[in-house]
Amino acid sequence: MKTKAFIFLCSISVIPCDLPNEIKEEEDTEIFLNKRCDPPCIFSEYYLTLETVDGFPKNCTTVCSDLRIDKKCDLTENQLAATFKNMKNLIGSLLIEETKYKSGTFLTGLETVECGSSDRVQKDINGFDKSFEKIPQFEWDINYEMLELGLTNLTRISCGFNKITTNVNLTRLNIPNLKSISYPSGNGKKMYVILDGVGYNFCITSGELLSFIKTSELQIDMSKVKYCEPPSTVETGKICNSTSITDGCTQIFGSLVIGPENEHLVHQLNTVEVIFGGLVVNNTNLTNIDFLESLKYIYHLDDKSAVIQIENNPNLSNFSFPSLVVAQTLANTKILFSNNNEIRTSDSTYCDRLKNMLNITDPRQIFFDGKYCDNLLAKSGKSLAFQLWIFGIMITIYYVY
Repeated sequence: MKTKAFIFLCSISVIPCDLPNEIKEEEDTEIFLNKRCDPPCIFSEYYLTLETVDGFPKNCTTVCSDLRIDKKCDLTENQLAATFKNMKNLIGSLLIEETKYKSGTFLTGLETVECGSSDRVQKDINGFDKSFEKIPQFEWDINYEMLELGLTNLTRISCGFNKITTNVNLTRLNIPNLKSISYPSGNGKKMYVILDGVGYNFCITSGELLSFIKTSELQIDMSKVKYCEPPSTVETGKICNSTSITDGCTQIFGSLVIGPENEHLVHQLNTVEVIFGGLVVNNTNLTNIDFLESLKYIYHLDDKSAVIQIENNPNLSNFSFPSLVVAQTLANTKILFSNNNEIRTSDSTYCDRLKNMLNITDPRQIFFDGKYCDNLLAKSGKSLAFQLWIFGIMITIYYVY
């Protein structure tokens, strides 16, 4: 299967960042499930319906199943909740597709989902010996009436391919305890997340977004997404509103704007690790931006503003973000430096440093005084030219005198 087959529009999709070009080996799903559960805790029916539900292992906390709930499912939400009451761990896959359910709270007890290889196959439902189909992994598709997932106890998803797509009335995820999304083999690959095609009033909590960007590459392909208010509570540290700079904050909710009225307080920002918004430093007398030494993540849900904007600071001679891992925005331009110290903004060293640190491959996403990094003179090149110029003068003086 080609890589392009994993690209979806109108979805939240999660795929490995470094997908192989071809699927190397297919795994039989029956063998996979039988290795991981005893027979009493395996549900092997293709569809979950009133006709098949009696075979579901209702007393097992860990269930092995490629669980499919779709338009053929004739159980009510209450009946589903009773069926899944004791299930905490699902090994196999989960497909919720073309239903009329308002939420997925019937799976509220679910804590982990482990899917195994994304190459698993099973015989086609028609039963042809040589007809196989890929197993969906963690997928919520085309549920037009769904308002939320409601998986309030879910902490971990370990699946190679995940998507939440075309749930056009979805207003929130409501997965407050999700801590990680990992590749099934545990090989350290980060996952790739695409968010699109949800309700117009959809919002994502600060906690949900942080869980994505800590363990995944997050790309949002929507122009209108917002953070839910108020921000999520934090287990450790302190979350603060961006309207004022206070001491001891580890997370800042909203765009942090540093100007002449508060630049004297920037030393209090040395504990900040996350900004749920943008970072703006404008019209200050700062000589160095070295006060965000702990900053790891900045995510700006704005389709018109760069995530980092450093402008009109004539004395600025240096800047550093030593811990920064993610700096993302919905806008095309991520980083913008303009009208600062001319020596620094005309030297490609600083532009290249940020580009490499944040793994920016598109040159149009970072600008220094209206120029791409590649259009700025390299420091080494300028130094060499200067040295050759001096050498030429010395040779001339030597031969003249």
